Amino acid sequence: MEEVIFKLERIIEEYVTLNNINSMDDLYFKKKINDIVLNNCNYSYYLKYRRKYSFNQIDAMVNNFLMKINYDYYLYYQLRKNDGTIVFDDKKSYYNAYSYYDFKNNKRKIYIPIYHTLDDAFSIIHELNHDRNIDELGENSTRMIFTESLSILIELLFEDYLKKDKIIDYKVCNNNTLEAVNYKSLYIDFVFKLMELYINKYNINYNDFLSIINKYNNSQRKDLNQVVLDILEEDCVDVDIEFRYIFGILIATYLYKRIKFNKNNILELFEMNDIIKEFNYLQVFNYLELEINGFELSDDSYKMLENNYKKYVRNR
Repeated sequence: MEEVIFKLERIIEEYVTLNNINSMDDLYFKKKINDIVLNNCNYSYYLKYRRKYSFNQIDAMVNNFLMKINYDYYLYYQLRKNDGTIVFDDKKSYYNAYSYYDFKNNKRKIYIPIYHTLDDAFSIIHELNHDRNIDELGENSTRMIFTESLSILIELLFEDYLKKDKIIDYKVCNNNTLEAVNYKSLYIDFVFKLMELYINKYNINYNDFLSIINKYNNSQRKDLNQVVLDILEEDCVDVDIEFRYIFGILIATYLYKRIKFNKNNILELFEMNDIIKEFNYLQVFNYLELEINGFELSDDSYKMLENNYKKYVRNR
């Protein structure tokens, strides 16, 4: 255990130093957002898919959904299939779907492992929307912050489409999303607790480590062991990558509620793909009618995001 704690201390020290973090106040925004998800967990460890789908069935499902919400999205999907951007892999060379832009070779790539479950359709829709807002001129911080929000939002709209068609396996995909973001929120919270300890004492000892573990409930401790193993295996922490999903689901559920209140607000999804390549993050908050206070969200905005997320989790 001493070796584990020593390694964790080194990893935390490197992250704090590299990111020039002097106090936890520097992480106020991330902690505030993360706490909303961490404190509103609701998922099952044991939901399983009830049926298998052929690729043609998955493809037809995606086609029909995209035609319904925006015909341009349907055409874009056909374009990316025909130009070879999307790779559908039955052999599952990689476990997870992903998308990126190869700036060196000016080439897009969307990789979809095929498991023949409804999750394949969600992966296609999610990664396709990432590809929609890729900026070929180069990455920018606003796009990196908001791109997950839009991909999660289109998943929520796909869930509604599946509900109407009485395809109940959507609940498994929904559960998997919540399980993933809840795990990520636990990861971030644990790292923040280690960071706070290190910043205050420049040291992490066994008793301090144990006191952190004891702050979590029994359900969280089940996942905490995997969190520690993941950190040790990666030999680093990357809060920013994990945080994109936490922030993403809060903004996605906020946008989802706006669409449910007024169907015309679905235009925000389509417009945001361009806006996040052109605006800074404060301008995006203004566009979304989220009140800001200086360079942060206002307390009212945090509360609004929290209430929307609570309602989503409760009614899923």
